[in-house]
Amino acid sequence: MLGGTLGTACNSVFGIHEGTPRPICVADDYVLEPMIDDMEDGDGFICDSNGRSGHWYTFSDGTSTGELTPPGKFDPTLIPGGRGSSRYAAHLAGSGFTDWGAVMGLNMYLAKQPYDATTLDGIKFWLKSTVPVDVVLQTPETDDPSFGGHCEDTPSQFNCNNPFAFSITAPGSGWVEYEVPFAAFGQFAGGTLTWNPRDLVSIEFSVPPGTTFDVWVDDLRFYHCPGTGCLPTCSDPAVPVSCRASANYRAACAATASDCVRGCSASNTVAAPTGGLITSFDGASGGATITDVHAAAIGGPPESAPAITTNGALHLTVNAPVLSTLQRLVADFLFQDCVDASAFTGVQFSIGGSVSGCALAQVTQDSAHLEYDPSSVAPTRHGTAAPGGRPHTTRLTADQITSAPQTLRMPFAGQSRGVPATPIDKSKLTRMAWAFIVDPSSAGGPSSCTADVVIDDVAFY
Repeated sequence: MLGGTLGTACNSVFGIHEGTPRPICVADDYVLEPMIDDMEDGDGFICDSNGRSGHWYTFSDGTSTGELTPPGKFDPTLIPGGRGSSRYAAHLAGSGFTDWGAVMGLNMYLAKQPYDATTLDGIKFWLKSTVPVDVVLQTPETDDPSFGGHCEDTPSQFNCNNPFAFSITAPGSGWVEYEVPFAAFGQFAGGTLTWNPRDLVSIEFSVPPGTTFDVWVDDLRFYHCPGTGCLPTCSDPAVPVSCRASANYRAACAATASDCVRGCSASNTVAAPTGGLITSFDGASGGATITDVHAAAIGGPPESAPAITTNGALHLTVNAPVLSTLQRLVADFLFQDCVDASAFTGVQFSIGGSVSGCALAQVTQDSAHLEYDPSSVAPTRHGTAAPGGRPHTTRLTADQITSAPQTLRMPFAGQSRGVPATPIDKSKLTRMAWAFIVDPSSAGGPSSCTADVVIDDVAFY
């Protein structure tokens, strides 16, 4: 009682609350929305509810010479002008991080043991941010042993530091309340784990590298979903439609309602061109319409992605540092429709150039190995893989990448390393790609990956 009286007095003196103070750690409906932390008590500990006892923290990749605000464990920040009756929120600001970025989060317990959220359906919170934000759920199976986890990596599974996440790609300009069901979370890339609500260790809000960020989070709570399924809040104008989870597919945000329909079917599949030509990169395809070739860095900063030119051929250049994490630097194009290449044996293409400090793999992806992602502007809605799906690849050998161009053939039956471990379904092809595989620094290899290759005349054979 004394603590409550003193708190009320302080609020009155400092003008934190006007009129009746807002109840601390109490949601409008605590039964349906158990509060994790509303920050109104002004300290960095989360609400002491149902045994939870964690604390807020920040950390970064350490690459910026500027200041991460706040550093380490922190207390909530007074919201300029407030947000309704709310006066305090968690706040993260900074710039200049070039590796993977920065994180603001909380542990469910001080000792980082898992919290059982089995009876709950997701998390809900208010967010105000100047940059995209990944909402991240850590479990012991994704956390590094040095941080108390017990993740394991093998040549065929990538789970360490590969937590479950949901991407808010375009936060609103002001405060937006988000609902993110557990059914919308999946591992970032290539993982093989299934989300288990009994194993929630921490909730984090991650910002990308290369940005100046100012992020506020308030009234973080669990929630229950009525009806047959939970829908995520979709604030990005490019993907404003919420899709429910079903079968192997996560709940997600999509461009249109039709994008919530998954997989390949008779209505969205075309036959491979009779002559086999897919593209010669001269502005026209051979009959299977493709999206523009685009680049991405998976596991690394955006600037590590391949530089691309397409003027009669696909020219790829890479100059990327080796990092502490495995990187996949990808140049790919998706088929606008699923392609039925049942009449063909594999893919062939011309290649010439050089690669140093990394390996180059050719990727042929089918629906069964493409994780469904309607939030992408590309038609990855054709995928039917469960979270963690990964395409089959063929790694090129040193004698296959020479200064003199040569034509290589990659049989569908010879490709491997995909998840699930089933053969390519050549009647439901969705994507072609070339990926530079950069091993982490712990492998003891070169300090950088450099490449200059030209690829042309991609065709089925």
